[in-house]
Amino acid sequence: DNREIRIIFKDFDVSGDDALDYSEFCMFTLACINKQKLMKKKRFKTLLQRRFRFLARQRQPVVEYINKAINECVP
Repeated sequence: DNREIRIIFKDFDVSGDDALDYSEFCMFTLACINKQKLMKKKRFKTLLQRRFRFLARQRQPVVEYINKAINECVP
């Protein structure tokens, strides 16, 4: 979000003139790109966890049905 960008901007404004020169801008841009990659990775991980939990809940009744059918068939 914008607040995080301002914090990163302030960190990379080494000269303290509230402006980024070319080298500061390059470092700032790379930091923003890395932050974006980390956020995407975190969102992807969260999405996978949600999907696995959903699939586990969907699978449980099927497993119970199969176990019940096996137990009824085995003397």
